[in-house]
Amino acid sequence: MVVVFDKEEFLADYPQFSTLYADGKITDAQLDYFWQIATTIVDNTEDGATIPYDPDNNVFIRKVILYLLMCHLLTMALWPVGQSGPLTNASEGSVSAGFQIPQVLSRAWFNQTPCGRTLALLLARYTVGGKYYPMHYYHPWG
Repeated sequence: MVVVFDKEEFLADYPQFSTLYADGKITDAQLDYFWQIATTIVDNTEDGATIPYDPDNNVFIRKVILYLLMCHLLTMALWPVGQSGPLTNASEGSVSAGFQIPQVLSRAWFNQTPCGRTLALLLARYTVGGKYYPMHYYHPWG
């Protein structure tokens, strides 16, 4: 079973975005776009889903993971233009700021936001060697 994106549910789960949505700073098109990115990163198909989702039996793991991933992506997308990572230091005299930029797509990429950190913890059980393989019964030797 695939997870269907529910905009109202997502905005209720992540109220930090609901005000931005109400003010028009986040649009339906943007939410749909980030949903497409999230479902590209985490498999959301009938055939290849390794992360369980069975609402009839109260199993919502994939939905939680996809919503956390959307939260992570939206948080980073809403950073000011030119900001490439979370703020690590700031000064006031002669104004300066420092940002952390992860060099590889690893746990450091997830650690940039609170949603990303939670997401990394949930994804850990579905990863092999630190990489998510979106297929059933992955075995590195075939």
